[in-house]
Amino acid sequence: MAVPKEAGDYYAPMKEYAEQHGTPLSENDLWIAATAMAFEAILVTADLDFQRIAGFGLRLEDWTSECP
Repeated sequence: MAVPKEAGDYYAPMKEYAEQHGTPLSENDLWIAATAMAFEAILVTADLDFQRIAGFGLRLEDWTSECP
């Protein structure tokens, strides 16, 4: 699956936000998040780094945590 061109609309603002707050993400993490946003998908991950940009509407789920 290719990265959709719409992912670029999310990539730059997320990168700028993270850098301005002193919590930069790796380029790969930014593209993963931007692609999830472009597809309006839920990103399933246990990587807490993505919490830094959750305010952009990125939907996260961690399937490794225990269910209530």
